[in-house]
Amino acid sequence: MAAQSHTEMAHLRQTVADADQRMDSRIAGLQTTVESGLADLDATFRWGVSELLMGVGGLATQLDDLKQLVRTPSQAGAYEQYEIARDEFRRNLFDEAVTSVERAINGFGGNPGYRSEFRFHSLLGLIYLGSESNTDPGTVNPGKAESAFLLAARYAEAPADAAVAWLSAGRAAYLQRAFDRAIEHTQKSIRLNPKLGQAHFQMAKTLCVRSLPEEGMKYLRTAIVLDRNFLIRSEFYRDILVYKKYTVNLFTEMRD
Repeated sequence: MAAQSHTEMAHLRQTVADADQRMDSRIAGLQTTVESGLADLDATFRWGVSELLMGVGGLATQLDDLKQLVRTPSQAGAYEQYEIARDEFRRNLFDEAVTSVERAINGFGGNPGYRSEFRFHSLLGLIYLGSESNTDPGTVNPGKAESAFLLAARYAEAPADAAVAWLSAGRAAYLQRAFDRAIEHTQKSIRLNPKLGQAHFQMAKTLCVRSLPEEGMKYLRTAIVLDRNFLIRSEFYRDILVYKKYTVNLFTEMRD
């Protein structure tokens, strides 16, 4: 066990050292002013949460597993619309997916819908949040995404699902430059799941944008401890590495 621990620590130190080298290279090319605009914020915030969002949106849930959730005929109709929405989402038919998932929530054709299924709201939030394949300004709406994820957090029964919903609401708030709300939502995510590295990383980024790098480094340290891959997330440099003094101190401390 001691040998394994020594090997893991050596690996971490090497990873930190490599990141430190990349950091100096990237900082040399950073602009001295902070970029603005929603497109710039979005470009700096793709930090590997897609798998989590896909999961909380129910896209990773098999159809047979969804059928096990059905308790009433009206729920069966709602899940049918939800399955249609998932198929449309996978085919990049985002407007159609919005229509179908809203039918699942609010009802359609005499079916009352199923308003309190968190997966429905999560998928709606995922669509409104946008992605590299979903950039239509007529569809993408971070404000609507935040509202949908907040409902998902309300209706989710498992703490792990609620934590990801709060994390997603925080991301949507970040994209609206509503940084206080982003911090509040992300803190709730961390309280529900302290081992969710993406939440700690999101807090680090948001606090740095708010010019609170000392607080941000605490969350960045935790994110790296939970998953050292956060050291090499190239997207995080723009927000965090403008505070070179703080990041160098953190990386040096972790290396030692």
